[in-house]
Amino acid sequence: MKVFNNFVDANYNETEAANIKGKMDWETWVRAPGLPPQDLLDFTTSNLTEAQNLANEYIKTPSQSPANFTEYNSWYSSLKVIFLEQLIARESEVTLDLIKRIDADLNISGSVDPEVKQRWYPLGIRMKYEDVTPKAHNFISSMGRMKYLTPIYTALLDTDQKTLAVQWFNENIDFYHPYAIIQLKRLLGITEPEEANNSNSLASKMLLTAEDKLLKTVGFLRA
Repeated sequence: MKVFNNFVDANYNETEAANIKGKMDWETWVRAPGLPPQDLLDFTTSNLTEAQNLANEYIKTPSQSPANFTEYNSWYSSLKVIFLEQLIARESEVTLDLIKRIDADLNISGSVDPEVKQRWYPLGIRMKYEDVTPKAHNFISSMGRMKYLTPIYTALLDTDQKTLAVQWFNENIDFYHPYAIIQLKRLLGITEPEEANNSNSLASKMLLTAEDKLLKTVGFLRA
């Protein structure tokens, strides 16, 4: 508390500092049970609003590009994510033609940012935008984090492409971490005959070892 007050006093004028410190209820927030009141926290910024508005403008006038669409190219990763998440939040209003226009303007499919890919590829798959399919395939064949894998495999399942999802999984079973294999098998509902043809593969052996360790760990934690 003292360090915080010293920082505020050093960086704000007397009136601003008094206003900020007057809003801090340290006793309640730090020592009392429960969470601090969330209505005091507002993380809205002009940049955040601008990113959301660009997505809204695309949806509002899908036949033409917003006047400021090139600003997207100067944004850092988090703002691009906000733009994409706004499209996803209004996905029921997004069409294949709109996805094509956005990609023609912004080349999102060509992004090297995994945070962008994680959101754009599943959206494209659900919109049946075929241009993203090979790129999504390359992505899940080079990335092992469940954070990035799950949305793409889920999008394939949501669009009745389980056969393709299983095919991609089998292609990468020797590449994925054993834990990822376990989770993806559950997600895809894979049974033994659907697994990779080489039942003696290194991944299969690793999977059995990982499952055994997980079961032992769970048993230890419950003991």
